[in-house]
Amino acid sequence: MRLISILAVLMLALNVGCKQDVLCPALGSCGGKRDPATGQSLPPLSLTGETQEWVLAPGHASCTEDLYVPANDTRLSGVTTLPTTGTGTPYPEPALFDWCLLLVTGPAEGEAIQRKDPRFYYESGPLGVASVKFKPDGTFSADLTYTGTFTLDFPAYCVRAFGAMDAPLDPAVDPNTNVPVCKRLEVPLAKDGVGGGDYFNTTCEANTDDLHARWGVDGPTDPGGCLCRFNVTETAGPVGTYALVNDNTIQYLPGHGFPTETTFCEQGDSLQLTGANGLYLFDRRGLRTFDLVRACQSGADCASGNCNYDAAKFQGFCQ
Repeated sequence: MRLISILAVLMLALNVGCKQDVLCPALGSCGGKRDPATGQSLPPLSLTGETQEWVLAPGHASCTEDLYVPANDTRLSGVTTLPTTGTGTPYPEPALFDWCLLLVTGPAEGEAIQRKDPRFYYESGPLGVASVKFKPDGTFSADLTYTGTFTLDFPAYCVRAFGAMDAPLDPAVDPNTNVPVCKRLEVPLAKDGVGGGDYFNTTCEANTDDLHARWGVDGPTDPGGCLCRFNVTETAGPVGTYALVNDNTIQYLPGHGFPTETTFCEQGDSLQLTGANGLYLFDRRGLRTFDLVRACQSGADCASGNCNYDAAKFQGFCQ
């Protein structure tokens, strides 16, 4: 009997000692306004029952877990034989995708150093702007804008394995000035990002101790490789139907996505959403909670009567 007690104490100690702190604790789940006739919770519409948009509270009030999300190897979709570079050398094997992100370089001069453009990729971007709109017809939309500055790490193998070297950036203009490989790579990469409309301000430099100090980058250095930094402003989000499944839970049915649920708490001009039952918010990996405020718009007055409109972002919130 005593042995069982000791084991129970040890198991409890192990459970307590190994427990990981919750990075994104659940927010309120009080439900919404109540129907005077039935006493049941109502969806988070406007004060008059019309369409209502909710935006992030001042200070970007969302919580996202910092996850490692490996990039997908887009070459493997319907491809049975990997193509080769212009020199006949095969592209890096799929196992190297996490390192090279599809980048293939070559010995050519100018921008032709980039034989195949890499995939711009980031793991857990912060939400800079977000809004959720509920309509009385049972449809919703969520606009989620990820912002931030991120870094691509190209090891020396990815940059130089196929013959890339220092060379004139434009041989016709200045044939006698050799530009480092990373700065040469920066030119086509910057054009790739701008073309996508989401990635911009791309810069590339050799992965040295000095660069780590200037950029505040952690991890091992690789002087033969390149670090490329870029800014992100990328907007996406689901559209579909919603319904209350009980007094404090909303279910969302996106057109082409998996159903998700959130608990919610609407109090005055504030709305708190938390992914229910361990689900991510709007099926966005790592996204757990939103702390929202009632947006200012025609047909949906603020209960407080005090509206602060940000013309630069074309959105407002109630105070």
